[in-house]
Amino acid sequence: SGFLIPQWTIDLNVSANSARLDSAQQLTVVCHDSGVLIVHMDLQIANRNISTLDAVNDADWDDDGDLWLAYYAGRRRAEEIDSEGPTGVVSPQISTGFNGFEVLSDGRVVVGAYDKKVYVSENDGTFLRTLTDSTAIVNTVMEDHNGDLMVGTANGKLFRYNTTSWTVETLSLTHGSSIVSIEEFDNSTYHIGTQNGRLTQVDVTGFSEGDTYASSGRVIG
Repeated sequence: SGFLIPQWTIDLNVSANSARLDSAQQLTVVCHDSGVLIVHMDLQIANRNISTLDAVNDADWDDDGDLWLAYYAGRRRAEEIDSEGPTGVVSPQISTGFNGFEVLSDGRVVVGAYDKKVYVSENDGTFLRTLTDSTAIVNTVMEDHNGDLMVGTANGKLFRYNTTSWTVETLSLTHGSSIVSIEEFDNSTYHIGTQNGRLTQVDVTGFSEGDTYASSGRVIG
C-alpha cells in the first residue's frame, strides 16, 4: 500500500562497509573497519563479533558454511574463518588490490582486481586461473542463479562466464558508464547499476540490453 513498515531494528554501533545474508537467510554478516558482526535474523541479535586489525570490505559464506573475509587494500586477499576462528586458508594476494569479491556456490573464490583481471582460486586457497577479457578495472562480480559468473567493469562492459568451461559472453552497454553493482531479479533480468546514476536492465536469457533509467548518485543496488 505504498508503506515500508520496519519489522525490527538493531543498532550495531558501526559504520557498515557491506552486508550479506547466508544462503539459508538466517545470518547476516556486517563488515566494518574493525572486523565483522554476525546478526542472527530469528533471534535479532548480533551473536558473534570477529575483530580484525584491518578494515573488512566484504564477506561471503562458502559451501561448507565457513566465512570468507575480503580485504580490498592492505592484506589484498580473502581469508577463511570457521566457527573456531581463522583457518589459515587464504586466497592469493592481489598486488594491485581489488574491488569485487564473490564465493561461488561450489566454494571457489573470485576476486575482480584493479589490474583489470579476475582471479579464481579453489576453496583451499590454491590458485586456479586468471580471466583477462576485461580492458578496464573490474568493479564488481556476482554469481547468478544459473551458476554463471557476472563481471562488471569501469568502461561499461558486462561479461558472463560459464564457470565450468569458462567460455565468455560480452555485452557493452551503450552508455559506457562504470558498472558498480549487479543484481538479478526474478531469474530473468540483471539490474546493472553505475557510478553516475544509471540503472540498466539486461535480459538474462538473451544477454541483451533493455531499458535504462537515470538518477543522481552511485547506484549500489
